[in-house]
Parts: sequence; structure tokens; C-alpha cells
Amino acid sequence: MLYWVFLVICFAVGVVFSLLRGTFANLGVSLIVGALFAGGALVGQVWGFAFQERQNLSDKAFGDQKTRNLENLGRKYWDLQRRIDHLQDELPGGRGGMHPEGQ
Repeated sequence: MLYWVFLVICFAVGVVFSLLRGTFANLGVSLIVGALFAGGALVGQVWGFAFQERQNLSDKAFGDQKTRNLENLGRKYWDLQRRIDHLQDELPGGRGGMHPEGQ
């Protein structure tokens, strides 16, 4: 909460300074832009944290249901990979896949 108050004060001082002339106008624009970027960065961090917490809760609640099919697909993948390796080993040219006569 204190950080938000600081950002609002910086923004307000920036608006006042930007109405003045010279160096204060440049400083005012910098304060406005800095306050906006700092506020956006804070919102982004809070949003990312909240999203990660939601994902963690979802994984705790539905983790087994979500990943059951992935485990089955992983098993199928490795079975097919072993079968492919076995078939490649049976080729007359070995793993290169070339027939001895080049056909």
C-alpha cells in the first residue's frame, strides 16, 4: 500500500512539474513515465504470482487426471522407438537404411 502511495505522489508531482518550464518539465515527464512503468511492473509481478498459485492449486487438485494420458503416451512413444530401432537393425545395410545394392 505504501508503494502505491509513493507512485501516486510521484505521478502527481510529475504532473505539476511538467506544467513548469525548463528542467522541471523534463523531470516531470520522467516522474510520470517512471510511475507508470513501476506500477505496471508491480501489477505484472502480482499477476504472475497469482497465476502461478492458481496453477499450483489446480495441479494439486487435478494433477493425476491431467497427466494420466501423458504417461500412456510416453509409454507408447518408447515402445514405438524400440520397435523402430529393432526394424532398423534388421535392415541389410544396418542403421544407415541403405540396401547393400544401393536401392
